Amino acid sequence: MALGAAAKEALWYQYWIKEVFNVDTIPVIYGDNQSANCLSKNDLNHQRTKHIDITHHFLRDHVYNKRIDIQWIPTDKQQADLLTKALDTKQFSKLRDQLITKV
Repeated sequence: MALGAAAKEALWYQYWIKEVFNVDTIPVIYGDNQSANCLSKNDLNHQRTKHIDITHHFLRDHVYNKRIDIQWIPTDKQQADLLTKALDTKQFSKLRDQLITKV
């Protein structure tokens, strides 16, 4: 679900950048859930995936058509956790420092 929501946002920004700046880009979405990443890249349907709503399969289509790139990132390097989870001081400082060095 989170990858799907992120993909919607990424596609909107991709289309906006193309419209305004005439630049073609392929957004990269980093996720720490290996199962979700695999489902977005593999069109295999089985018992565990039959509950997924049809509207969420669009992510797989965009990955297949190379409009979005989904990449795995280890949980301890997931910078989004800085804004979405309660972290211990060590992990908070590590992620904060990663953000500061990228600016």
